[in-house]
Amino acid sequence: SSWSTSDSWKTAYVFSRSIVMAERLRITMCQRLCLHFIEFEIRSQVEQNVIKE
Repeated sequence: SSWSTSDSWKTAYVFSRSIVMAERLRITMCQRLCLHFIEFEIRSQVEQNVIKE
């Protein structure tokens, strides 16, 4: 076969690295969405409190 052991190891390494990066990216996206949602909730609560007074 034309595939040497080192080549397949490199491919596997790069592949696993890209998966890890994608997971991290997905997690940070979720965290950002959560933070935006929490921020929005807090802001709306504050605005409601200001309106009440």
